[in-house]
Amino acid sequence: GTPEVGEALNTPGADNEVVLPLLPDLQITEIWPGNEPGSNLTADWFEITNVGDIPWTPDLGGLYFDDESQAPADADLISGITSIAPGEVVVAIDDTSIVEFLSVWESSYDLTGIQIGTYSGAGLSQGGDGVTLWIGDPTSGGILVDFESYPDANVNGGQSYDVELAAFSTVG
Repeated sequence: GTPEVGEALNTPGADNEVVLPLLPDLQITEIWPGNEPGSNLTADWFEITNVGDIPWTPDLGGLYFDDESQAPADADLISGITSIAPGEVVVAIDDTSIVEFLSVWESSYDLTGIQIGTYSGAGLSQGGDGVTLWIGDPTSGGILVDFESYPDANVNGGQSYDVELAAFSTVG
């Protein structure tokens, strides 16, 4: 008879290695929990950097985000990012706030070529939270690729959190 699918992986003398697809190394590198106190310049946003050698493209699965709860059922799809090349940085922001984001940050930074993706639903809070990122729908086999938390931002209102430096931004 024909072996069952599970039996094929345990065939003596056969190549039984399971090969998983190579995935890009996407990391959350900066977080803006855009709440008071302080200068509430824009709504929440976070930065994703591809620190690996493999590009992310939608055919690998969509990008999904949730806060510190890491709840797959609460994850929101990030729209508007077409790919993330090795070394590329993109930003994800609440979909109601993209105009506000551009009006604040374009005057200080050259955002030419920076992709800005949007999401709706999940949000960040000042009281110490986190960003969870999946490739693929986490309710149907998506892979958690990064989780970064940030400390209580109540005393650091109006500052972004640099994950790599483990520090809130400072003026200048």
